[in-house]
Amino acid sequence: MANTEFLEGIRCPVCFEEDRFVIQVTVNALLCDDGYDWMASQPDPDHFPGRVLTEDEGLGDEDPISCANRNGCGHYGTVAEFRIENQDKERETTWRREMQLQYI
Repeated sequence: MANTEFLEGIRCPVCFEEDRFVIQVTVNALLCDDGYDWMASQPDPDHFPGRVLTEDEGLGDEDPISCANRNGCGHYGTVAEFRIENQDKERETTWRREMQLQYI
């Protein structure tokens, strides 16, 4: 079933997994010599110039992503490579035909 929320349009180009991915995101944490404080207030926006991910923006095309298929695919690439619109349709058709033949 196609994703309709955060992973809409995302699929592994190797095994066509659509459910599970590892995506690298940036998180700010306040670290001190004696530990860290997860509940600390966020610093001024210009303190960390990194890109903030908003719901409207979604994932960036250059963000690192890997397939977390339970069968061990593990393909690694960029979000752009995992976007369905950028994938080879003929390869998908061939893969689906091969999968059907396995069960005949």
